Amino acid sequence: MEKSEKFAQDLEKGLPFEPTSGQSKAIVALGRFLASDKERCAFLLKGYAGTGKTSLMKSMVLTLEKSGIPYVCLAPTGRAAKVLSSYTQRSAFTIHKHIYKRLQDPSSGMGTFVLAPNRRKNLVFIVDEASMIGDGASLLGQDLLEDLLEHVYSAPGCRLLLIGDEAQLPPVHLDKSPAMDLEAMKHRYGLLVAERILDEVVRQAEGSGVLDYATRIRERILEEAPDKAPIPLPERPDIGTLSPIDLPDVLQSCYDRYGVEGVKVICRSNKDANSFNHQIRNRVFYYDE
Repeated sequence: MEKSEKFAQDLEKGLPFEPTSGQSKAIVALGRFLASDKERCAFLLKGYAGTGKTSLMKSMVLTLEKSGIPYVCLAPTGRAAKVLSSYTQRSAFTIHKHIYKRLQDPSSGMGTFVLAPNRRKNLVFIVDEASMIGDGASLLGQDLLEDLLEHVYSAPGCRLLLIGDEAQLPPVHLDKSPAMDLEAMKHRYGLLVAERILDEVVRQAEGSGVLDYATRIRERILEEAPDKAPIPLPERPDIGTLSPIDLPDVLQSCYDRYGVEGVKVICRSNKDANSFNHQIRNRVFYYDE
């Protein structure tokens, strides 16, 4: 059995369900990626919410450990790294923490950041929420993706797996995430890169109004000439309308039932978030300030 077939077999065994046709194709491609010994090798795994990216990443970690291949799990932000760690049950770090190191000038006491050397050959870098990686976020004055690639491929045999969702917000000031752009990764950064897109929703498929509504929004976003008409809410028990007057009582009920950390309010801007937070602190928790 070829190495790529063995990797694919282990990846499939690590899933808690029978893979869809799209997942099976991704598994075969990931097997080839892991078996590759070519330079500057990378893989883009794109997927909608509920298409099985999380399960595939869990299986990827188990397969790497079984095969004795070293790996590291990274994400662009601390929160994303925490989520990645929670579903892989392994340590995860921010990209900044892993690829930069701080140098202290003993005479002035001033510190400066430099790109840390990659001292581990044949390391697989697993980077979640890669759509958030963009320019302007580097500690060295260039784009973060460029620094990440320089770090990854400075040691022999290292490979990069980028996981993300094209429909999520791109980095600030950009229309599209460069890390999710196959052509940019090939031609701008000179990578040998493969791509697979998971688009078959398998999680919460039955009766999930939230996932149904998110899918409708995604389809609208990806239309070349998007319709501006409102998207009607699906008639499902987990989604509905709520007047601002009722919000404090509903939130209080949810906090009592699920705890503060188990409840989230999602809004479209920082201005709205500040307004909501002020009202929640004042009207739900009765804080003076």
